[in-house]
Amino acid sequence: AASALKRGLAYKTLTELVALGLAVKKEPPGKIASFEPAHPGKLKELAEKAEREAKNAQTALSGVLGTLVSDYNLACGKPGVRFYEGVEGFRQISEDSMRAQGEIRSYLDNEAVNKYLAKENREYINRRQRLKLKKKMIALDTPYVRDRAKDKNFDPEVTEIRVLDMPPFPFETVMQIYDDKISYLTLKPEAMFGVIIEDERIARMH
Repeated sequence: AASALKRGLAYKTLTELVALGLAVKKEPPGKIASFEPAHPGKLKELAEKAEREAKNAQTALSGVLGTLVSDYNLACGKPGVRFYEGVEGFRQISEDSMRAQGEIRSYLDNEAVNKYLAKENREYINRRQRLKLKKKMIALDTPYVRDRAKDKNFDPEVTEIRVLDMPPFPFETVMQIYDDKISYLTLKPEAMFGVIIEDERIARMH
C-alpha cells in the first residue's frame, strides 16, 4: 500500500515497530526487505509490559519520595516531614530508626504493638538487638510489659524499660526520638499511619 511517509522515515518507523515486537522484518538473500505486522496479541503484551514497568516505577518512587520531600524541606529551612499509611508506616519508621547514630528514646503502648504488629515488631527487635542499637523506653505498667522484661530473649544491654501508671485508656501509639528526628505511629488498623519529623529543635524539646 502507498504511504505518505518519506522512505527514510517509513524505514525508521518500521524498524522501531520491529524492536517493539509489533512488526516482523523479512529479508531473503538478494531480495528487498519486507515488513509484516505481528500478531495483534503482541499489542496486549506490550500494554501489559508498560503497565508492569509503570507500577515498578511507582513503587520505586514511593520508596524514596518521603526522603526527597524531607531533603527538600530541610534545604528550604523547613522541618522535614514524611507521612506513611498502614503497616508500611511501621516498616518505614523502623527502617529509618535503624540508621540512628545514637540511642533511641521511646514511649509507647507495648500491648497495642503486640496486638496489631506482633510479627513485624519481633523482626524489628531481633534486628535492633543484632545491631546493638540501644533503646530506652517508657511503657505502661502492665503485666505484659513486666513479663516481657523477664523474657529470655530480652537483652537489657540494648533495651532499658521504665514504666508509668496505666492511664484511664490505652493510647495505642508509639513515639520515638533519635538523632534530630521524632516519629509517631498510630496502631489501630483502621487508622494506622506513621509520621517522621526531622527538626533539631522539636527533637530536643521532646
